[in-house]
Amino acid sequence: MKLSDFNYELPKELIAQTALPKRSDARLLVLDRESGTIAHKTFRQIADYFDSGDVLVLNDTKVLPARILAKRKTGGAVEVLVLGKSACIGASSDESVNDKLPGPVPGAKVLLKPSRRVKKGETLILDEKSKLTAMVLDAPNGETGIRHVEFQTGENMETVLDRIGHIPLPPYIDRPDQPMDRELYQTVFAKKPGAVASPTAGLHFDKTLLEDIRKKGVEIVFITLHVSYGTFQPVAAENLKDHKMHE
Repeated sequence: MKLSDFNYELPKELIAQTALPKRSDARLLVLDRESGTIAHKTFRQIADYFDSGDVLVLNDTKVLPARILAKRKTGGAVEVLVLGKSACIGASSDESVNDKLPGPVPGAKVLLKPSRRVKKGETLILDEKSKLTAMVLDAPNGETGIRHVEFQTGENMETVLDRIGHIPLPPYIDRPDQPMDRELYQTVFAKKPGAVASPTAGLHFDKTLLEDIRKKGVEIVFITLHVSYGTFQPVAAENLKDHKMHE
């Protein structure tokens, strides 16, 4: 299976940049696997495709405002995407030593943009108002680009992100994030903080639609899967078997 097998044209003007006022008004394409026919519906009509006894599984992860607009001491802009906390400061870039947010975080695994210009040992200014800084502990990992930083604060990391962080919108949303995105880029059932991107298939459910599905005798259950860097990581290998997926 080749990467080029999935090439298709997607005009930029057809990529929605803002959410609809009513989540369930989004479009729904339905493919009948038996006949091969396609129908164009609205998302609220997804309830028509559930029967009593079915189970709907939803991801209750909550997106963290994990994007920090920082500066180098030279004044250059650096974007910091916090992926999770580091259990061992500067000890290793091995993913096994890292846990998930939130919690008291002496350090964090991050992506920096631009990455290679920022050197090991540099101090980044995360917030000029509160004089919050972070020290870069290592060079970028050769495969993932992940780095580790130590935040110069005793605050809980979730508190810091809530104060100075921005919602990390997908790269196809070509606009700055807005305060309303903190609500609109969350599912209505988001509960457990830890994701750096929304489980977007669930964004179109609203409370009324979920109640309509329940009334049909459908059991709704929740799992927690924190969406991480893998959702942003581009597939560069032409042979898909050569692509190494992030956790």
